[in-house]
Amino acid sequence: MKIAIIGGGVTGIAEAMYLARNGHQVTLYEKQKILGGLAAWFNIAGRDVERFYHFIMTCDKYYLDMLEDLGLSEELNWVNTTTAFYHGGSVYPFSEPQDLLKFKPLNVFQRFRLAATLAYLTKLTRRWEPFEDVLACEWLPKYAGKKAWEVIFRPMLDMKFGVHRDRMSMAWLWARFNMVGQYREKGQTKEKRAWLKGSSRTFIEAAEREMLRLGVTIRKSVSIERIEVEDGRATGIVLDGEFEPFDKVVFSSSSVALRPMLPKETEDDPYFRKIYDQKYYGVTCLVAALKKPFNEYFWTYVSDPEIPFVGVINYADFTSWEGQPGHNVIYVPWYSETDEAPYTTDNETIIRDYIAGLKKVQPEFDESWIDEVIVGRDPNAAMVCAGRYSGQLVPLKTPIENLVFANLSQIYPQDRGISLGLKLARYAVRTVETGEDTPMDFSPLTGTEEIPVDAEAFQPAAQAPEAEPAPAR
Repeated sequence: MKIAIIGGGVTGIAEAMYLARNGHQVTLYEKQKILGGLAAWFNIAGRDVERFYHFIMTCDKYYLDMLEDLGLSEELNWVNTTTAFYHGGSVYPFSEPQDLLKFKPLNVFQRFRLAATLAYLTKLTRRWEPFEDVLACEWLPKYAGKKAWEVIFRPMLDMKFGVHRDRMSMAWLWARFNMVGQYREKGQTKEKRAWLKGSSRTFIEAAEREMLRLGVTIRKSVSIERIEVEDGRATGIVLDGEFEPFDKVVFSSSSVALRPMLPKETEDDPYFRKIYDQKYYGVTCLVAALKKPFNEYFWTYVSDPEIPFVGVINYADFTSWEGQPGHNVIYVPWYSETDEAPYTTDNETIIRDYIAGLKKVQPEFDESWIDEVIVGRDPNAAMVCAGRYSGQLVPLKTPIENLVFANLSQIYPQDRGISLGLKLARYAVRTVETGEDTPMDFSPLTGTEEIPVDAEAFQPAAQAPEAEPAPAR
């Protein structure tokens, strides 16, 4: 088949690779000048790092499989990482279970109450569905305690969902808590993460070389004008006024880009209406290259109303190995609507205010530490999966024949990530190959199945020849 893939993020990249290996003629279209989407990279102070912070966990099966496929497993730098929590002018270790029991912002009773609540969510419950009709802003204060809500959970949800905080269900938090538990290997109490040496650039460029070897046509810096639809069937795409025919089209870009590409009558279709009504959240992220490590922790949660952020991600130890000093790069993210601060705040103000906050978290820090600072933004960084979001999920197979929809909006209840984007690609390939919809599972506890994508997996099973009748006696 001749297949068009719209969107050169990790999902589109994997779809192109797998389908080309199965013998199809694939063209990958990407609006930006480089591939990768939210997993793309940039250079700061002479160091290649991810546009937005990324790390790899031992449970990231589909990313680890892809890196092995591309011969990059030896480029993983595995390290034991640590987490801290800043509150009330002090920094507290927050990596291991025993740290919670020593967490002074909560009294002894409050600590044990919080520990019991987290144990219930991560040890005694196996499914997210019962939590979807429960609001996090009501459930957490009731069971984890009001103090834990005010100190820990409310700031976290403010950063992630802002004005939508009080609409978020416990399903997302349940998945988040269970995902965090997977930062540790089974039977271990220490966190373990990996960074791909050379940043995500190493993966993206290796994947691009593999696609070119397989004969994939890669077209960057292009904007698809529309997906051509005739008699309810996708027949190709229109680019620069020219029609390019395809047997199938896979859409793996952000949902907001789909509506202008399809006929207006799709606005009345319940399937496409769900996509058009999806809500994205933007991200504003300060990235600073420093002369020395910000502190000893990989991740520092911040709970202080006077500080305009709730977390600092420190790449120092994460990016160092024998013979290679670490990239002393920090990320300071905040999610918001694109019409409100900090997305609309000018860079100079963000840098000034964030530096003032960083000085509180790390009193030794000052401007002389900074080699370069950049403020990055993306309007479609995350989905607002508020309320009963499962009712908004759409299947891969669309009502338009030969059009497949596969993007991060379908990754639920977990948050989007590289490994999950690669898993989504495997599901999408199965739908492209079979013409049938593929059930998807993104639960952190149950969604680790093998999803074959090679051509043999889609061949009909050979029927055994009928036995010849036994000769008459």
